[in-house]
Amino acid sequence: METALIQLMLADAGIAGLVGTTINWSVIPQGGAATGIVMFKVSAVPSYRMAGTVDLVESRVQIDARSPDYDTALAVGRAVEALLSGFKGTKSGVRFDGIFKLNERQDFDDTGAQTFHRVSADYQIWSASAA
Repeated sequence: METALIQLMLADAGIAGLVGTTINWSVIPQGGAATGIVMFKVSAVPSYRMAGTVDLVESRVQIDARSPDYDTALAVGRAVEALLSGFKGTKSGVRFDGIFKLNERQDFDDTGAQTFHRVSADYQIWSASAA
């Protein structure tokens, strides 16, 4: 799901136009672009039937849009929301049965050398292999 989610966002002209290829899981690369997206998997809960697991996982993913400029961070967050909120489809071998925005918050990080504005949202993602 992780790689497919990145590929889904990179294929969107609105998001790619704002962040290029700066979409990462869990870390912000040193020396990377100042504007980008960082994602964190908060939880992943498999689905079960009496016979065992089924190939469907409910994940909660925090997606942070970051930029030194507040308006740019907000634009990135809105572009992500426009693509993902209510999305259903297949990408890179993963079937997304539904992606739903749960909440949003705004904050900033002050590194001492630079301030980064952050538009952070949690998404509920239902996914399975497309096979």
